[in-house]
Amino acid sequence: MPDRPSDSSAPPPTWRWTRGPTRRLGWLAALVLLACAPQRVASRPHFTADARKWARRSGIDVAPLRLAEGARILALGEAAHGAREVFVARAAWTMALIDAGWASALILEADAWSTRGLDAYVRGHADDLEGALQGLPGLYGHDDALRFFEALRRVNDGREADAKVRVVGMDASTLAACAASRRAGDPEAARRCDQARALSSALELGETYWVRDEIMAENVAEVAARSPGGVVVWVHAGHAARSAPLLLDDRRRSTAPMGWFLQRRFGAAYRAATITFQEGSVAVQALVGGLFPRLGAFAEVEVGPADAATIEGMVRFEGDAPVLLDLRELPRGAASTAWFASPQSTRSIGGAERLRALRGRRAAHGWAKYVPREAFDFVIVLPRSGPLELWVAGSGRRGPSG
Repeated sequence: MPDRPSDSSAPPPTWRWTRGPTRRLGWLAALVLLACAPQRVASRPHFTADARKWARRSGIDVAPLRLAEGARILALGEAAHGAREVFVARAAWTMALIDAGWASALILEADAWSTRGLDAYVRGHADDLEGALQGLPGLYGHDDALRFFEALRRVNDGREADAKVRVVGMDASTLAACAASRRAGDPEAARRCDQARALSSALELGETYWVRDEIMAENVAEVAARSPGGVVVWVHAGHAARSAPLLLDDRRRSTAPMGWFLQRRFGAAYRAATITFQEGSVAVQALVGGLFPRLGAFAEVEVGPADAATIEGMVRFEGDAPVLLDLRELPRGAASTAWFASPQSTRSIGGAERLRALRGRRAAHGWAKYVPREAFDFVIVLPRSGPLELWVAGSGRRGPSG
């Protein structure tokens, strides 16, 4: 695995000095403080007006090849897992990169063992697409995903075997998946099992997020090394970011994300984007219970409009077209550049959330603070997004979840 971080984007060593139950209590205390303490929506507000002018003057329509130019790995991060228009837009841009011949692999935020059926389908070796999608962890069981992977199979059908686009998972396998891969004689079983054990141990030590993102980066790098062309990564923006989100005082950071490790390895050949939206609603799985919550049912949650001082709130739209902010092209020495080089809030909604807190629009929920210029190359903002229309468990395509 890559070396431990040593630069300013790394978490401070004080987060890593304890072991076992003491550390778990420390992490729980930090999470409680994070949830309860108010967060400022934006810092250095006197720069906000200039940043807003730059965003409105410089925002352009999204051109997928512009995102990928000079890159080896393009991480298209979503600000919310359950946002339909975000999924549809990302799928369209990915297909454009495939049609242009740039992308040779698509990496999903799922483990490699669970994506085997989907990869077999898109390369013409299996026919049960619905079963493959429903077998994936995360929010893939919906018609928009089905249409994308059907289209990808049609593209692959017209290509030679070595030119077909692969679909691969990057997450650590579970211990059960590790055992299944061993029984199946999977040549990657040893590596999968090492990662599964590492993640399982991290759960005991309170290092889950650090270890998981490091494993994800390792697996993305492995796929990129075996791919003849570029690689597109579908992942939450919090994993795609090149730097970690800031904590309560805007100085300390949480654990290093996947993008931090990939930038160390690939430099400018790694590109990170966050795809977000000004207002709308998302599909979210409820977290229910106390300090150790369990997963509940899916629900639609309204999350908007964005505050004017956030990254999303400063964008002006002409029609329904998304706006691309290329943070690589900020003018030197300008006030707008200083704004994007200081901590700012942007949407960050996971696949599972405490619905009451999210619906209550508390500042600490549904948002994360980054230094945008450090974290992302591109910010892509949609005017609105609705919830993914997820299939009801066990019923295939016959209706959305509740």
